[in-house]
Amino acid sequence: MSAIATKIVEKYNLTPKMSVSELSQYTSEFLKELTDDRKRNQARRRLRGGFKFSSDQRSGVNKTINLVESSCRITIASPPKDLEEEIIREITKRILQNRYRFSEYRVNALFSTQKNESKTINISLVTSSDIAIPNKPQKRIEEETIGDMAQRILRDKLSIRDVRAEAYALALSAKNTNAGSSRLSRLRRELKNLGALPAVVEATKFPDITEEANYTCPNKIQMDNLKKAKTIDYPDEFTLESVKERLDAYDINTPPNYQALADVMLMLCICPAELITLHITDAGVTALSAKNTNAGSSRLSRLRRELKNLGALPAVVEATKFPDITEEANYTCPNKIQMDNLKKAKTIDYPDEFTLESVKERLDAYDINTPPNYQALADVMLMLCICPAELITLHITDAGVTGYAKNRGQPDIPQKFRSMEKDQKRARELLTWIQCAISSGRMEDLGKPGAKWFNRFLKDFDLIPKHLRKIGAVYVVVTNEAKHMADAYTIAGEALRKTLIISPLQFKITL
Repeated sequence: MSAIATKIVEKYNLTPKMSVSELSQYTSEFLKELTDDRKRNQARRRLRGGFKFSSDQRSGVNKTINLVESSCRITIASPPKDLEEEIIREITKRILQNRYRFSEYRVNALFSTQKNESKTINISLVTSSDIAIPNKPQKRIEEETIGDMAQRILRDKLSIRDVRAEAYALALSAKNTNAGSSRLSRLRRELKNLGALPAVVEATKFPDITEEANYTCPNKIQMDNLKKAKTIDYPDEFTLESVKERLDAYDINTPPNYQALADVMLMLCICPAELITLHITDAGVTALSAKNTNAGSSRLSRLRRELKNLGALPAVVEATKFPDITEEANYTCPNKIQMDNLKKAKTIDYPDEFTLESVKERLDAYDINTPPNYQALADVMLMLCICPAELITLHITDAGVTGYAKNRGQPDIPQKFRSMEKDQKRARELLTWIQCAISSGRMEDLGKPGAKWFNRFLKDFDLIPKHLRKIGAVYVVVTNEAKHMADAYTIAGEALRKTLIISPLQFKITL
C-alpha cells in the first residue's frame, strides 16, 4: 500500500534522482512487503504522485529510470537472451516456492549448480505485467493436473516468458529428470490438443532437460544396457586398413585360419549361426538364419519396412515376400501363449439340437404371439451372432443394425445386416419377440451379472453362450453360399462385426 511505499522510501532516503543501480538495491524490500496487486497499485500511485518518480525522468546522459510498475521493478525493453533466461529462472524460483511449496533452501539447492551466483539477476528487473505468478489463491499442486495447467496458460494468455517459467517449474518439481521430461512432453501434448500456437508449444522445450533424460538410467536394466553399449576399443589388428589388406591377400586355394574366419564375419556383418546357412547369389543374400519360421517371417517384415522407409521400388519390396514362409509362420505355435490360444480355438462338437437344419426349422416355426422359451432365446442369439449383453440394445432397421456392445461410448454407426435368416423383417420380428419377453419380466435379462440359468440350459448340450456366436458365424457363411475362403472370411466378419485374421482351422465344423 502507499504507507508501505512511503515507509521504504523514507527509510532508505530514495529519490527520483537516484541511479538505476542504486534503486535496484532496494527492490527486494518492495517485493517482500507488496504481496498482491492492490498493494502494488497503491504503491505505484504513491511513487508517481507523491514522490514524483517518472518513467522519462533523466539525470545525466546515461541515466534512464523507468518507474517501478509494481514493487519498484525497473522495466527492460527487449532484454538480451541470457538476461531473459535469468529472468525466467528467477520467476521459476518464485513459482516453486509459492505454488509447489518448495522451501527457499530447496529452491536455491536446485539452482546452485546451474548458474554462478555472480550472474544471478534480481527478479526486480521484470515488470508486473511480465510476472506469471497470479495474485489470486492458486490450486495446490496436488489439485492441478497438467491438463489444468495447459488450460490456465491459454485462458490467462500468458506471455512466452511466463510459459517457459511455468514449464520449467513443472519439470523441476518432478522427482527426477526423466519424470520432468515426461511432464514437459505431456504439457506440450495438452497444449496442442487445445490448439495452442506453435510458439507457445515451443516455449516448453528445454533441450538440456531432454538430453539429460535421454542419458539417465533409473533402473538396473538400463544400466546394464548402457554398459553393453559402451564404445569398443578397436585393436590395431582390426583397423579398416588391416582387414581390407588381409581380405585382398587371402588365397582361397589354401585352408583358412581363425583370422580369416574373423575377417569374413566382419566383412559380411554376420553372426556365427549364419556362417553355414548364408548364400550370396546374383539375386542377393538369402537363408539368413532364424531360430524358427516365426522369427524368419518377422525378419522379412522388418526388411520390407526398412526398404519402404528408404524409398525402394515396389518391385524390390515384393521380391522379399515368401508366401510359404509366411503361411508356415501363421500356423506354427512356438510358445505356450500361442498353444493356449490354439486350444481355445479348437473345433466345437455341434450337438444334434444345434445343427443348421434343426435351428433353421425352429426359427421358421416360432410363433411370435406365444411366450419364447430358452431354446428360442438360444436360436435367436445364434441367428444374429450376438453376445448376451446385446439382447436388449440391438436394433434392426432398414439402415442397418445398431446397438452392438462394442460401440458403447462411440458413435453407433449402422452396420450391414448379416444373418443365417436372410429375411430381415423376420429376423427383426424374432429379436423384438425376445426383447419384449425380457422387458415384460417373463424372461430374465442375460446382460445382468449372475445370470447362470442360461448357462445351465446350454450345459446339457456341452455349450456355453460364446459358442452360439461362433456357430452362428459358420451358419451365416453356409447359408450365404460363400464362393471361396476369402468370401467366407468377409461374410463371417460382417456377422461378427470384426475383421477376421484367424486360421481356417477355427472354422472347421462337424455337421
